[in-house]
Amino acid sequence: MVGKGRGLTLAISVAAAFTVFLLAAVLLISALPEDEGYALRSAGWDWGYGPDGGPRPLGGDADGAGAAPVGDAGRGASAGGHGADAAAGSVASGPDTVGEGESCLIEATVRIEGDAVRVDEALHYGYARTAFAINLPSMNEAVTVVESVEYLGGDGAWHEAVGAELGEASISFVSGVPSDGVRVTYSFTVGRQRGNLTMNDEAMFLTNFLATPCAVKDGKYVKGVVSAFGDPYLSPVCDYRVVVVDVKGVGFEVISSALVTEGADGDVRSFRLEGLNMRDLPVVILLEPDKVDYAREEIGGVGVISVNCWPVGSAVAGALAFGRERIGEYDRGELYVVRAPIKLKGMEFCGMIFMSDAFAAEGADFNMTLIHEVFHQWFYSMVGTDQIGEPFMDEGLANFLAYAVAGGTVRTGYDEGELFKAIKGFPDARSYNDAVYNQGFAYFAGMRDALGDGAFYSMLRRICGEKRHGILYHSELMGYYREAQADAARAAPG
Repeated sequence: MVGKGRGLTLAISVAAAFTVFLLAAVLLISALPEDEGYALRSAGWDWGYGPDGGPRPLGGDADGAGAAPVGDAGRGASAGGHGADAAAGSVASGPDTVGEGESCLIEATVRIEGDAVRVDEALHYGYARTAFAINLPSMNEAVTVVESVEYLGGDGAWHEAVGAELGEASISFVSGVPSDGVRVTYSFTVGRQRGNLTMNDEAMFLTNFLATPCAVKDGKYVKGVVSAFGDPYLSPVCDYRVVVVDVKGVGFEVISSALVTEGADGDVRSFRLEGLNMRDLPVVILLEPDKVDYAREEIGGVGVISVNCWPVGSAVAGALAFGRERIGEYDRGELYVVRAPIKLKGMEFCGMIFMSDAFAAEGADFNMTLIHEVFHQWFYSMVGTDQIGEPFMDEGLANFLAYAVAGGTVRTGYDEGELFKAIKGFPDARSYNDAVYNQGFAYFAGMRDALGDGAFYSMLRRICGEKRHGILYHSELMGYYREAQADAARAAPG
């Protein structure tokens, strides 16, 4: 991500936001039609997932009761006394956690009707647990109405998650019995505020919008936060199987870095998206597909697809070649570069990059921004970092690598007191940007200078090999650094 800071989609206080939340719950739920029979398995896909090799069933509770909405009773305090403290903080040891490397299967039906989006989503884990925490990143950009939260019981039915708590951008609860699945339904309206969730007359841009499992760090869940700047997101990689439904039949098309196939259920068009090992699932809804310009370039075995943007192959080629040679193979067959109505200069997603429509033409600033975002495909998408607690990790390293390709120096010194702050520790976008981009650059430049080029890039290559599809925390980086120092010392003459 590159930019001067991100304004909140809704510039309101927490108290005001909660008031709007409650009002929106009434408006949005009444505005969206009843589910017309769409379930996550309505298309009859046999994904072959689960212990029995077959699809997971989705249905109502065994007793036929629907899940209670999570609203004023669910926000900030337990409504049901199922041990909320356990879900809110520490995590039970053993299999009752989502490890950094555990892949969760996410199934969802996403219903698009005008500017309204309604999501029915299930998260299937690899084994049963009782403590659950999921991030709801859409809350960072839009008033998100959580309509129900359920867990999958041993009887194969979905049961209300009594006492589910709504945090800043997360939901947590303790189930009554061990479970390996969570189901959450929620809705939001997409505005035109130039953010991660935005739209214009030509397209709707849905990114960082699906619920994801919270990662675990030092035995505790890392829960999503709301921030006016930075990227307050952290998720393990997940597998995605998603249906996007054109409720009104407006004839839109869908592009995504996941595999997209078009289908239909009767007269209603839908799109099926399947993606493996994805840190997020970016989706662009093309409202006027006939007006979209595409350019595809084959670069080193990667299909680079420009959408409503001039061909970008010359800028991308150097970064892909550098990354492949120094860090590790790019692990996707395609990379989308989409011109989008965002405030930031650029924004990274898994297999997709947004470049601001404020760029009128290709130039040095555009190219440097794009190169920076390309390197996030290694450090964010392939190897995750804690963007909430350690935001300098991916931004500083992507900045350093961009300048290593394009040339130049940003800064030669850093203040540890600023550099190591969590995103919530910065008072404004200016101080955040200076610390994570400029001082972060200096931090990794100093590490490279101390190790030398060979040992530094060997360290990055080892990290990408061992932490691919995992999460790299700063404490682990320092372990790799110390090992690289020791290796360099042993290899030194004399």
